[in-house]
Amino acid sequence: MPFGIDRGVMARNALLALAVIGTLVLVWLALRPPTPAGAVAVSYAGGPSALFVTGGTLDERMTSDVAHQLRWNTHVVVRDGSGLTRAAVPGDAALGPALRGGGIPLTGDVIVVQGGEVDAHAQPATITVGTVHLVDYLITYKPAGTVLVLVGPIPKTPALAAGYSTVDGVMAQVATGRHLPYVDPVAEGWTTTDPDLAEKLAARLRAAAATAPVGREVMVEPTPAG
Repeated sequence: MPFGIDRGVMARNALLALAVIGTLVLVWLALRPPTPAGAVAVSYAGGPSALFVTGGTLDERMTSDVAHQLRWNTHVVVRDGSGLTRAAVPGDAALGPALRGGGIPLTGDVIVVQGGEVDAHAQPATITVGTVHLVDYLITYKPAGTVLVLVGPIPKTPALAAGYSTVDGVMAQVATGRHLPYVDPVAEGWTTTDPDLAEKLAARLRAAAATAPVGREVMVEPTPAG
């Protein structure tokens, strides 16, 4: 055989290398943090970890774009059509009950919850109850030191922004009462069609996570708006 190459040895070495690679992959899969059911994972080595839960306006593509802007290791859980008080789809759950019963682990350095679009016509008191139950559940069961950030409804067009004023105001009030950061797309004038929405939202989330008064959540019952 030319140059003394033993093809049998080469084949055995190749199989051994494949076995080692396969073992390393299995070890990595076993040790990495679990991805919640129905979630999309965005991974960056050494970056902060985050859980994004959205009612559907921020779809998987948009939320993944935000995570890429932030370079956060992110689990994205989209509950399409779920609001603070109800779900658009009969038989589905609002965000609070979905989190409590959906088997979604509350892990990470940051938890971001966005929603409110399907609650535009709900009564202020109903919105308050739904928001308080959601936020208090997260405060109670999130890991110590995890920053919780609320993001309000994002209109599809500027003309629809006025219809979200009530739910936006309630969410902001609850966040203030719990000393939580609140990102206010309505006040910012954002819409889902903004070409730079991911960049703008990422910038606000980065600032919120950096300045949040972790551990200062105070259980202050907000007064219903309206």
